[in-house]
Amino acid sequence: MPDASSDSSTKAQVSLIELIDRGGFEASIITTFSANLRFYEEFVLRRLQARNCRQNFILMDAAQCASAWRSEASRPRYAGVEYTLIPMHSKGAFHPKIVVLLGSKKTAISVGSHNLTLSGFGINREVTGLVEFSNADPKDAQFIRAVWIELSRWIQNEAAYSPPELIDFAKDLNRFIPGNVQAINDETSPQFLAQSDQQTSLFSALQEKSAVAKGDTHSFFRPENNTGGDTPARFVGTSLGRCRAL
Repeated sequence: MPDASSDSSTKAQVSLIELIDRGGFEASIITTFSANLRFYEEFVLRRLQARNCRQNFILMDAAQCASAWRSEASRPRYAGVEYTLIPMHSKGAFHPKIVVLLGSKKTAISVGSHNLTLSGFGINREVTGLVEFSNADPKDAQFIRAVWIELSRWIQNEAAYSPPELIDFAKDLNRFIPGNVQAINDETSPQFLAQSDQQTSLFSALQEKSAVAKGDTHSFFRPENNTGGDTPARFVGTSLGRCRAL
């Protein structure tokens, strides 16, 4: 029998594909910097469609998307027909790695270091935070809406580059977002922080939300691992009071 530590480690692992296979979702949004679009079309999209998840969107860094189109081997075959691909423009890189699965009764949100590639979904060591929500719970609904506000802001920012029909089609996913929200306590409840070209930096938003009192200790990390191999995710300390790097 495996020892307790081994069993605990196994249970802590997250499989995004297993999450999709549970079903109960009607739409998906995946944001990514780079993507293997053939892998998405032949594997991830097929799993989504097999579970009746019919409205599927990819928000992908515009430069990476253009690069994928240049090669026959990496060019998408079903974008615009079986799913929607939106190139995302930014002053820097469009770098969030988010998976949002939307259903009438539940929502699942994953935020991590994984690009939409075979390596990101099944080979690399990645850091992923996964939370599953009940749409009927007002506190859950509040967090789901907070995530959607940021996603819809990113989508709206693409109005200068994409047809209005495409932007409206993506924003129509709002109908899956529960409306029975309840105000949450900012000091004790999970917060979703993001940024766009028009917003303050993510670090400034973290400072504002944290409101760390002198002498407090906070531990946090950035789930980024762009070095490959077994290099662990980088844990980040800041000048926000006393911070501990784990």
